[in-house]
Amino acid sequence: NEGEAPVVYSDVGEKELVVYRREHIAFQVTFCVVDLETTGSSSSVGGITEIGAVKYRGGEEVSRFSTLINPGQPI
Repeated sequence: NEGEAPVVYSDVGEKELVVYRREHIAFQVTFCVVDLETTGSSSSVGGITEIGAVKYRGGEEVSRFSTLINPGQPI
């Protein structure tokens, strides 16, 4: 529609697509999205195997980090 802010499509992971308009709060702040991968669904028996993070500023990716971690148990 005329006069409407453009829609921005952002790929989030492998399973979903998030749609934001430029006036959305995500385009006005700096924030970090953190993802943890684990060996199981329970924190009492599972261990962390990977940590990933992406930093956004003004709706744009500014940096990315990921590292593998030894969970201290068989996977």
